[in-house]
Amino acid sequence: MAQRRVQQVFRTQRPNENVLLITRRHWWAWVRWLFLPIVAVVGLWILAGAVPVLAGVLVFVSLIFFVACTLYLYLEWANDSIIITDQRIVRITQSILGFSQRVSDINIASIQEINAEIPPFNPFAWMFNYGYIELRTAGEAGNISLQMIPDPEGVQDLILDDFRNLKDSRQQQHQNNTERDVQQWIQGGNTPQPFQPLNPPSVTSLSRLETPPFSPFTSHFTLKDGSTVFRKHWFVWFQGVFVPLLVILGTVIGFFASLALGVGGLGSVVSLGVFIIAGAWFYWADWDWRHDYMMVSHATLTIVHQRPLWLQNEKDQVLMKQIDNVVAETSGFWNRIWGKGSVQIALIGSNTYKEFRDVQDALFVQSEIMRRQGIAKNQQTQDLVQNQRQMMGDYMTTYHQMTGAPNTAQQPPQYEPARPFASSSQDAQRPPIVPQSRPNLSQGRPYSPPVQPRPQGQQPQPSPFGTRPQGQPQQPPQQPPFGARPQTGQAPPLSTRPIRPSNKR
Repeated sequence: MAQRRVQQVFRTQRPNENVLLITRRHWWAWVRWLFLPIVAVVGLWILAGAVPVLAGVLVFVSLIFFVACTLYLYLEWANDSIIITDQRIVRITQSILGFSQRVSDINIASIQEINAEIPPFNPFAWMFNYGYIELRTAGEAGNISLQMIPDPEGVQDLILDDFRNLKDSRQQQHQNNTERDVQQWIQGGNTPQPFQPLNPPSVTSLSRLETPPFSPFTSHFTLKDGSTVFRKHWFVWFQGVFVPLLVILGTVIGFFASLALGVGGLGSVVSLGVFIIAGAWFYWADWDWRHDYMMVSHATLTIVHQRPLWLQNEKDQVLMKQIDNVVAETSGFWNRIWGKGSVQIALIGSNTYKEFRDVQDALFVQSEIMRRQGIAKNQQTQDLVQNQRQMMGDYMTTYHQMTGAPNTAQQPPQYEPARPFASSSQDAQRPPIVPQSRPNLSQGRPYSPPVQPRPQGQQPQPSPFGTRPQGQPQQPPQQPPFGARPQTGQAPPLSTRPIRPSNKR
């Protein structure tokens, strides 16, 4: 069987992720600003006509200015993109003059509402068919607003179809697993083994597992339990230890200089004292940098900020399944050069971000968090289905024990997740789940009760409500007109309940 390969379109694309659409803002988003360089060029040409001596220079400057402005506006428009895949939506926003990049990542399963609208009082929006799309999640901080999107209703339909396909594939996989389990349980009645959770226990202390690497250039490393630890950028470490390193180097030079000048006794004491102070300073800065980290596992995300001598000991831990949206942001010239940025984490039901700053390669950190968040949500669904499966298996086992049915079935295999995320090469090679066609609500048919055949020789039982001729519809009972007196021998029309005497006097 040939392996399924997915073409790599963008950097953080997962091995089993298919790109459905890559789009940008409408072309009118940058063309509409061309009137500014046009007005500037016309002004320079008018000035050239008024000053003939500088006409050639002004015309040349105006052409260079127009080309530069047009190129800048185009690049600012082309740098922003929106990527829609079968698993998530990625929005990339970049600024040339601000040297900033912001990448928002949201899973398709986290979207709860999609609003698409063309501005009603914008004639250009109706003429060129562009508008905005708002993606709402469980938390306000995780919402994403896409401005000036071409064909917003078509993009909205694409996202909705993507959401339905994801849901249908999970339902189809769940149905297949249920049919397989029921078939084996009916044959023998074996119950599944107790479910072993995928998530390892959460660990919030590095000292419990192993010693992290000493090199400050190691931006991240993996612990024994599979958790990934992300440090702050090595430049943060260098800023903290730069001054004490200079002092230590100065004390060494001063020590040898004092020996050469013949003042070794006093110079040695002073150099030793300064060396001890600088060494303690270096240890403080290095310890402070090493104990600011973010630990990501399949179950939890932990942000730790500690300082020596118990001056600070903050540990902020959240469940991975509670993460709503993750944003990777890098701003500033030197930050773009060194690759230093921040990661902002939006939680379900929260209006603010949890932020881990000065991390190296923020885009990679964001991708790892979203990957593990997908595994956590998939594991949550798997736990729920497995509990239902265990309960159903217990009922089937009890039924076979009471009826005395043979117990010869093989143990059913473990439950397969409906939507696996690429956590290993085996998951990446798994073929995609193709959902079957589902009927529309308008294609349903009315319910008709089944007709039970009558045994031979058995006569129909008389109805207590009387019989009517065959083929003749039953007529409703005639009611006397309102206010009419009943005839003799006729039951009273209002009530046949006896009237009880009242005890009131």
